[in-house]
Parts: sequence; C-alpha cells; structure tokens
Amino acid sequence: MASTLRGEASTRKLRAPLSKALCFKTMNILDIDDLLDKCIEVESSLGEREMFLYSVAYLESVADMQGWDHFFTHSMHLYVPLCQILKLSGDLDSLRILKNYESHFSAFNVRFGAKEIDTFLSIATESYFASCPDWREMFSGLTEQRWSLISKYLESIGFQLKTLQGAVSARPSA
Repeated sequence: MASTLRGEASTRKLRAPLSKALCFKTMNILDIDDLLDKCIEVESSLGEREMFLYSVAYLESVADMQGWDHFFTHSMHLYVPLCQILKLSGDLDSLRILKNYESHFSAFNVRFGAKEIDTFLSIATESYFASCPDWREMFSGLTEQRWSLISKYLESIGFQLKTLQGAVSARPSA
C-alpha cells in the first residue's frame, strides 16, 4: 500500500497546478490554404485579418502566374489591406518595394489606379519594360522574411499562421 501511495504522490507532482494551466493562451489558427480556397468562392466573406493575409498570398501567387502588374490592374482593391499588414508586421522592406512601384507611376504622371496603370502599360514600349526594375523578383526575394514577420505579428495578437507545410515559425531560420 505504501508503494501505491508513493506512486500516486509522484503522479500528482507531474500535473501542472491549475494556475499554470490557466496561463496558456489559446491560439486561433489562420490557414492560408483554406483562406485561398475560401476566396475562390466569395472574397467578400473574408474578415479583416483574413483579407490582410489573402492580399499578400494573392499578390505572391498572381505575380508568379500572371506577372507583377496584373495584381495592380485587376486587384487594386487589395492594395490597402496589403500595405496595412506589411506596416502592422513591420515589413518595411516589402512595403518599400510597393511604394517604389507606386512612385514609379507618379514619375510618369500616371495616377495609381487600376485603369490608369492598365492604360499606361497597354501603350508602353518594349524599351520601357526593359528599363523597369523587376519588382516581382525583389518582392519574391523577401518572401521568407515577410511571412516570418507576419507570423510574429499574428502570434502577438493570438493567432497562428498555418500552411500546407504546417505552422509558420515567427523565428527566422538560421
């Protein structure tokens, strides 16, 4: 009987006190892949945080498939949430690329709107395109840093970012 009591006592020591158990924060999971699927159906059903993530994922995706300019000529309504999440997460490098793209059109006296950009690009010459920076390449080069910063920001407000590969770490890889 003494050995049974000793076993019970040591089992009790392994359990966390109730006060420690209450300290754990429940993380809400934001799954990028589910989000992209949801947007195919109804983009307007997204909440604010979802729209932030969708704008980043969509720009990355469409820039690779359709070209960098496609996002700005067809999905300009996502530009504001895109800039907001980059500011909130502290991703000033990605934001700088977007602002550089925006100021590029200002230099040509082109208003930064979808129709205006599309009209300008439709009459642009090959030499114009050859002289443009590769904004897509620059933005793509920051992908890992961008998602790490976004993940860190989301964790700070109680959310965890998830992709097909699993949870995104807020800590940059070594």
